[in-house]
Amino acid sequence: MLVNNPRPPGNELTVVLDADAMETAVHRIAQEIIANNEDLRSLALLGILKRGRPLADRLAQHIERMTGTAPAV
Repeated sequence: MLVNNPRPPGNELTVVLDADAMETAVHRIAQEIIANNEDLRSLALLGILKRGRPLADRLAQHIERMTGTAPAV
């Protein structure tokens, strides 16, 4: 849902993932990262600023909650 973001006529909005689906996807990606990296202390997540960095931060939070080890971002 967009608030205070008027769109010119003819431009449609397509929602690919809603909030719940995005949360599930991030959680599953975090699980895969954990499964494929034995030493999480040597893991670093990199994200390109604007959208990639917040995603890397979210993945790091999920990994920390699941393992107790927060990878560097």
